[in-house]
Amino acid sequence: MKYQNSIEELNNLSDEHKIQIHKLEYWLKKYQSLFQETHRIKTCHDRTLPCYCKSRHLDCFFKDIYSGLDQIFNAYLINLTLEKEVKKYHSLKDNLFQSKKVAKKK
Repeated sequence: MKYQNSIEELNNLSDEHKIQIHKLEYWLKKYQSLFQETHRIKTCHDRTLPCYCKSRHLDCFFKDIYSGLDQIFNAYLINLTLEKEVKKYHSLKDNLFQSKKVAKKK
C-alpha cells in the first residue's frame, strides 16, 4: 500500500504528465527513506535486483520511478550549477576585458 500511495501522490502532484521541479523535490525527499528501505532489498521473487519479472510488483515500479526521477532532479541541479559558473566566467572575462581597455588608455 505504501508504494501505491507514493505513486498516486506523484500522479496527483503532476499536471498533464508534467511536474514542477519543487514538487518533484518534495516528493523525492518525502519518499527517500522508503526508496532506501526498498533499495536494501537485494532479491525480487528469488532473483537479484534489478527486477526483470514479467509481472512487476509495485515495489519494483516505485524503485524504478524514484531512481529515474532522482537522476533527472540531480541533472537539473548540475545544470543550475553550470549556468551559475558560466555566468561567473562571463562576468570575470568582461571585467578582465574592461581592465585591459583601461590599462591601454593610460
